Amino acid sequence: MKYWIQKSSIFIFSAATYLLGQYFRGYWWPNFTWPFNCRQIIFGGMSYCDAVYMNTLGFPLIAAGEILAIAGLMLLFANKEGLRKWQWMSLVYIPISIFIVAHTHQTPGDWISFSPSPEHVTWLLGYFYLLLTVAIVTGTRYVASRSPAI
Repeated sequence: MKYWIQKSSIFIFSAATYLLGQYFRGYWWPNFTWPFNCRQIIFGGMSYCDAVYMNTLGFPLIAAGEILAIAGLMLLFANKEGLRKWQWMSLVYIPISIFIVAHTHQTPGDWISFSPSPEHVTWLLGYFYLLLTVAIVTGTRYVASRSPAI
């Protein structure tokens, strides 16, 4: 696969993830009721369906799409070796993050709660993902600049 196709595919994947999150967040179409039970929200004269179980899927996907888009911007500065190492890191890190976010359940409680929401966990894992992306891109560029040209 060509180098520029590999770099641009992350933007396609992040856009698809973001749009899927927008769909699952429950506020996509006004005046639309889902075929299943939902809490109806009236905001600005429009009614929205707030499906609680879908809402927990939507906002983490939106956050993941934004994080992947930021990583894609960082990868514009990556060389081939950096892109290869980043792909291997992503193949390990993303499934582990999905598992962690899928097993995060926010317990309803008082106005203060110490259990994070799936969206918050996604952002925390995303910050570390972006930090690893920066480390891989800068590390491989530094090593490539220090190696002697043969």
